[in-house]
Amino acid sequence: MEKQSLSQQIKGLSSGDLGVGIVPLPVSHPELDLIKFNSCSLIAALAEHLPLASKVYLRLRDLRHQPIVALPENEENLYSLILPY
Repeated sequence: MEKQSLSQQIKGLSSGDLGVGIVPLPVSHPELDLIKFNSCSLIAALAEHLPLASKVYLRLRDLRHQPIVALPENEENLYSLILPY
């Protein structure tokens, strides 16, 4: 397995140099067929006094106006690829 950035994978897939890439969603490209093959769960740790703390499920967009402390960027850390979306 080789590691490439998202832009490198899209370029390689579009040119035919790559057959398969694993990319974080959302990705949209007219020349690529995208198949979701797995999903992962994230856990948000919230202070009790926040209104969102009473929710059972959150979407990433629910957190868009919250200051967030996240894991450091690391290419081995799947969450660092997901959190920007």
